[in-house]
Amino acid sequence: MTDIGYINARMPFNRRILLLLCAFVFGLGLSSFVALIVMTFKGASPAALRISVVLQNLLGMILPALITALFASRNVLAMFGIASAPKLKISLLAVILWIVSIPAMNWVVEWNSGIALPDSMHSLEVWLRSLEDQAAAVTNSLLDNNSVMGLVVTLLTVGVLTGFGEELLFRGTLQRLLQSKPMGIHAAIWISAFMFSFIHMQFYGFVPRLLLGAFFGYAFYWSGSLWLAVFFHALNNSTVVIASYFCGSTNLAGSPFAAIGTVADGSASLAAVSVVASLAIIVLMAFTAKKSD
Repeated sequence: MTDIGYINARMPFNRRILLLLCAFVFGLGLSSFVALIVMTFKGASPAALRISVVLQNLLGMILPALITALFASRNVLAMFGIASAPKLKISLLAVILWIVSIPAMNWVVEWNSGIALPDSMHSLEVWLRSLEDQAAAVTNSLLDNNSVMGLVVTLLTVGVLTGFGEELLFRGTLQRLLQSKPMGIHAAIWISAFMFSFIHMQFYGFVPRLLLGAFFGYAFYWSGSLWLAVFFHALNNSTVVIASYFCGSTNLAGSPFAAIGTVADGSASLAAVSVVASLAIIVLMAFTAKKSD
C-alpha cells in the first residue's frame, strides 16, 4: 500500500511540494478573480454562488492537482488513485464505520461549535465567530433551493463536484506527495487532513472536518482507490444539501446526519459507545487491508 512508483523521482520532494503550492495559489487566485467578475454582474445570488463553486473546484482544486501530477508523477492516474475500483471488504467496513460513528461525530460537532476562548482572547473569539457567521450566510444562500432543479444543480456542484475536486487535491495529490517522503503514511494522512480542514477557515468546525479528512485519507489508503473517499465526501456534502432542502439545516462540518437530527441528542454515553465501536471497526479495517496486501 506504500507503492510510490507513480512519483517522478527526478524531481526532489521539496520541489514537488513547492509546485503544488504554487499551482494551488495560482488556481485559487484565478478562480477568485473569475468568480468576482461573475458576482459583479450577477450579484450574490444562489446561481452566482453555484457558478463560483464550480470555478473554485475546476480552477482552484482540480487544475492545481493536474498541473502538479503532470510534472511530479510518472503516471497521473496511478498517482491520483482513480484507475482502480476500491476493495469491496474495505468499502463495506467503511460504510459501517460511517454509520456507527454518527453519535460520536455529532458530539464532536457540538463540542467544537461551543468552544469558548478565555476572556483575554475575546477579540479573537469575536473575529472567529464573525467568520463563522459569514460562512453560514454564504452557505445559506448557496443552499437556498426553491425548486427540484435547483436541488439537483446544488447536489451536482456542492455534492459531487466538490467531493471530487477536494479529494483530488488533498488526498489524490497532497497526501500522495507526502506519502512519497519517508515520513510514514499516518503522518501523510493527518497532515493532509489538517490542511483540508485549515483551508476552510472555520475554527468552530475545524475538529470534525479534521476527522472527516482523516477518514477520507484512510479510506483512500486502505481501499487503494480515491473513489471511495470521493464517494463519502460527496455523500457528506449531498446529505447536507438534502437536509437543507427539506429541513433548513446547513451544517457542512462533521456528521451530516446531525443536520437531519437522526440521532437523538448526541449524549455522552451514546457518543462513548460510538467511539469504542468506531475504533474497533478501524482496527478491523487496518487488519483487513494489511491482510489483503
